[in-house]
Amino acid sequence: MDLTTLGVTASSLRAQQARIDLVGHNLANLQTPGFRALRPELVDLPADLSVFGQLSPVRLTSADDPGRGVTVASVTLPDLPGPIVSTDAPLDVALPDGIYLAVRGPDGQTVYTRDGHLEVNARGELQIEGNPLIDSPRLAAGSGSPSLGADGSIVMDDATGRHVIGKLPLVQFSNPEGLEPLGRGLLRATPASGAPRPVATVAPAGLATGALEGSNVDLAREFTSLLRAQRAYQAGTQLIRTWDELAGETVREIGHS
Repeated sequence: MDLTTLGVTASSLRAQQARIDLVGHNLANLQTPGFRALRPELVDLPADLSVFGQLSPVRLTSADDPGRGVTVASVTLPDLPGPIVSTDAPLDVALPDGIYLAVRGPDGQTVYTRDGHLEVNARGELQIEGNPLIDSPRLAAGSGSPSLGADGSIVMDDATGRHVIGKLPLVQFSNPEGLEPLGRGLLRATPASGAPRPVATVAPAGLATGALEGSNVDLAREFTSLLRAQRAYQAGTQLIRTWDELAGETVREIGHS
């Protein structure tokens, strides 16, 4: 076994570790509303012709080029819906497929989420996991109980009746799978996702109020992926162990000669 083979094996170990880490991340978000499971995209690294020339002066076909292993080229976000779970909470909403809520992230930038579990913060703003909605109305203390309409309206009930005080900041993307996951269910727009497009109107009964979309994590798929990654990792470590033993034997034989 040469050093090129060892490098290929090491790249495989890194790629399989990344797969294992993503499975762990997905399983940790099994109960996160609106969470989308992450999928690694593994690709072969192209041959390094400069290294190839050092190994052999004869090149027969392109298939003879020594590859440099495998790497995680990207992490994709399949836009597959999760189950709808009834909560009967007035500020819970399950979004239609392809629709996202715009919120202000921890760094002040606009980010997006499928999590529809809203609550009122100390400033009277509607927020999701500590991230205020973009253009959220400010609710005065004791002004009444807010709720959500099926058309995305934010409604306030008080002694004088029901009043619409705002709209949910709903957006959609031409390619949702191109969104960049930031953790905690937050997503960032990228050139691959396209720019966010505001959703002006929602079809009647388009929003499921008093309900949440569950995570789309598939336990069976995640455990299958975990087992495959672990077995591939074990095979790689065994190959390196064998290489180390052979190298040790070679060194000892040279020392005795």
